Amino acid sequence: MNQSSWRLANVDARNYRFMALDSEQQSQWSSYQDAIDKGYQAGLEQGTQEGLQQGQKQGYQQGKKEGYLVGEAQGLAASKKQSEQELLQLTVPIEAIKQQLLQHHQQQLVQQQQVIIALVQQICDKVIRQELQLQPERIVPLIEDTLASLPSGAQQVRVRLHPATHKAIAALPQLAAWQLDSDPELNIGDLIVETEQSEADASAELRLQACMEKLVEHLTCDRT
Repeated sequence: MNQSSWRLANVDARNYRFMALDSEQQSQWSSYQDAIDKGYQAGLEQGTQEGLQQGQKQGYQQGKKEGYLVGEAQGLAASKKQSEQELLQLTVPIEAIKQQLLQHHQQQLVQQQQVIIALVQQICDKVIRQELQLQPERIVPLIEDTLASLPSGAQQVRVRLHPATHKAIAALPQLAAWQLDSDPELNIGDLIVETEQSEADASAELRLQACMEKLVEHLTCDRT
């Protein structure tokens, strides 16, 4: 693309000189310049002040927002911690109460078992003695078992019985080889076998007591 150009004609040219200002004009110019400077300075100060205020306002709002968020987070954390502490304080007595109730329940079970066992023992003892009183001969197998448990070669074997029991079974032929003695200090169902070296107490009370101890042991194992 062709570009056009121009130049001044070859004529005489001279520099232009502005007319000098008189003193009044210079004074007006100075006043005008001072007004400009003062206006600039006032505008700068006002702008700076407004900018500072605006910055403070924005900073305050931003700080308030961030402070609110931080305060909210701290408040939630503190509330959570306090709730956990209160829950822990509630849990401790609840657990203690639970343990006390469990312990009390176990104690009640033990006491109930003891009462029941004692009652069963009394009933069994009464039934056994009544049965032996009605049928004294039922003690004979116990006598035979006790005699059979004696050491071999035992001599001077003596069987002590309640007077009523002795009277009822003394004439039985299977006991003729043994010395049967009446002992008024014994109860119906009691049986004591004596030799020169030992004595065996096979009374009904002791036999029943041994049975009840096995029952208690069995119940204790089931409870644990």
